[in-house]
Amino acid sequence: MKKQFFILALSLSVIAVVSSCKKDPKTDENELITDVTLQLFSPTDTTYASFSDPDGTGGTAPRIDTLFLKPANTYTMNVLVLNKSTSPITDVSDEIKEEDVDHQFFYTITGVNASYMYTDSDANSKPVGLSGRLTTTSLSTGSIQVVLKHQPGIKDGNSATGSTDIDILFPAQIR
Repeated sequence: MKKQFFILALSLSVIAVVSSCKKDPKTDENELITDVTLQLFSPTDTTYASFSDPDGTGGTAPRIDTLFLKPANTYTMNVLVLNKSTSPITDVSDEIKEEDVDHQFFYTITGVNASYMYTDSDANSKPVGLSGRLTTTSLSTGSIQVVLKHQPGIKDGNSATGSTDIDILFPAQIR
């Protein structure tokens, strides 16, 4: 009887330890992001635009580059996401890829004659947005808003769902 009680107690202890190590998707924390770079490549043009906020929200104003694009062009766009507050620097893009079922970038284009199409997806065939295709038409000026939503267990393609990891308004020109 003592032996059975000991085995039962040991089994319950092991289960409790293993259960406490699991990550609860509902309490999964947002990513700490200090830098975001849009990298755009086409056969006739390569361009970049970066956001940097090394001291985080509430400190000095972030630096945001203007995105300069050429008309009538189709760009392959990749997003590089970093946390430069750690040593070594953390490539948050890798974390987003690993947790792609919980993340989605949303792109809102205003005033710029361009359109965006996702070219990557998660294990559930839902878009992620770390890579895509940006197609421009004619000369114009406006902005491209880049929002990364953290949607653990609830990813539904809706930009209002979940919490916001980053929200950047890049000025943009097609010239």
